[in-house]
Amino acid sequence: MRTATDRAIRRAALAAAIGVLLIVAATVAAVMSAPLRAWTRAQLRWAPPSYQIGAASTLPADWHDAADNTVLIFVTTGCDACRRSLPFHQAIAGAVGARANLHLRVVLTSPGDDAAAYAAAIGVRADQVARMDPRGTRLRRVPTVLIVDRRGVVVEKKEGVLPEAEQHALIERLKGLLPL
Repeated sequence: MRTATDRAIRRAALAAAIGVLLIVAATVAAVMSAPLRAWTRAQLRWAPPSYQIGAASTLPADWHDAADNTVLIFVTTGCDACRRSLPFHQAIAGAVGARANLHLRVVLTSPGDDAAAYAAAIGVRADQVARMDPRGTRLRRVPTVLIVDRRGVVVEKKEGVLPEAEQHALIERLKGLLPL
């Protein structure tokens, strides 16, 4: 009788081990497969990942298709970090200027923000300021600075209040995008 019990326990243990291995294999496949990962995120209603360098931004084409590169500054006027970054954003606007191959677009993320007032504060034309509802997008925080190419692919991403050295480095990078 003991051998039959042992045999049943061995079979049950083997079946449990095979089941665990199948679960591990399915988990690895889900992690490694981008389409399956996207499907899982959609089914669980998880937010998409933030903007990634080298990936498509999925932003409106008319925001970036008129120039080789476009600098997008995402802000909210009621945000303390955005207020602290205002001089940096003004420096970006000054570096970009009215260049043909480099455009600037400021994107306000709060419905209560006054586009004309913010355009005046940063020193840009009112038509360079747009409004966007950030829900369902890849925007994770404000302020965020994105540089996207003509096709909308993210070239550079900076989030939050940047240290002064990073601010200067980004301004120099922008100047490097300009023709001599």
